[in-house]
Amino acid sequence: MEAVDIIAGLLAVPAVIKVIDLYRFLVEGTVQWRSAAYTVGAWVLGTGLIALVGQSAQGEALGLAGLSLSTLILYGIELGSAGSVIHDFRPAENQLIQ
Repeated sequence: MEAVDIIAGLLAVPAVIKVIDLYRFLVEGTVQWRSAAYTVGAWVLGTGLIALVGQSAQGEALGLAGLSLSTLILYGIELGSAGSVIHDFRPAENQLIQ
């Protein structure tokens, strides 16, 4: 099992959290377009970053070179979700310190 497979498995948890958040933003009560756009934007940026790294020399070393488009998109969504979850918890951490 490659390191990329292990990391992708671990990053599935934040992706599930963000899919649930997106559902909440769009379906429950008042639609929160801005929050939904931030979630989708994080996924697009994550996918772009993974695709960019996959085409570089570092991508070959990380095992991202030669992956299918669907796999790159999945990894990008996972990366974007992880970054978004970290961002969600960061302000709460700062409030605890004060």
